[in-house]
Amino acid sequence: MPTTDTIREAGQRIAATRRARRMTQDDLARSSFVSLSMLRKIEQGTRFPSDDTLDALAAALHVDPSRLLTGHQRVDNRVHDALPAVSAAIAAHDDPDDGPVRALARLQEAVEEAVTWRLGSQYVQISRNIPGLLAELSRALHSAPPAEQPRVVSPLVRAYRCADAVAYKFAARAHRSGLRALEQAIDTSRPPGDARDRCPRRSPHAGRCHRQPGRQPGRR
Repeated sequence: MPTTDTIREAGQRIAATRRARRMTQDDLARSSFVSLSMLRKIEQGTRFPSDDTLDALAAALHVDPSRLLTGHQRVDNRVHDALPAVSAAIAAHDDPDDGPVRALARLQEAVEEAVTWRLGSQYVQISRNIPGLLAELSRALHSAPPAEQPRVVSPLVRAYRCADAVAYKFAARAHRSGLRALEQAIDTSRPPGDARDRCPRRSPHAGRCHRQPGRQPGRR
């Protein structure tokens, strides 16, 4: 059970974020589909939001639910609970389940949103959405004609990077096999002949290559 201080501080954070977004309580209540009376109680520190209410408020405020809480254990648990689905999506890279596949432009938009979440450390959003996105991108890759596959690889690798951000921050030992599968999937998903991907293999969370543009291998 949250302490009195935790309840009060969560309400203060929600109110401060709302004001920073230049929203009234009525604006936030309408946008989040949370009753105005409930929102007032939350901001006053007399009610603690349920997971569904917190998610709705966070979505309306365009922030990760973790930004509205002072204690991270609740958010950590939610991300940990989602890790098996992330691992399953990674493990199914070579043999994805049947399912719908959106147009590539729509998939690219979804990946851009996931990248925005990664840059904003919105781990709850990533963990909730990345398994389905990885599965759909894998289906798109396997169903695309060979000439079109390189176009799918780029968003797929970017989606793996988002999964990587969550996995390396939250994964326990039980998920290390999934992390190794993720690294292998990233490495094997590069377009053939893409010069940007000729760097030595590295951990997917290590950032960009250090090779300078225009420098040839072996030249000092």
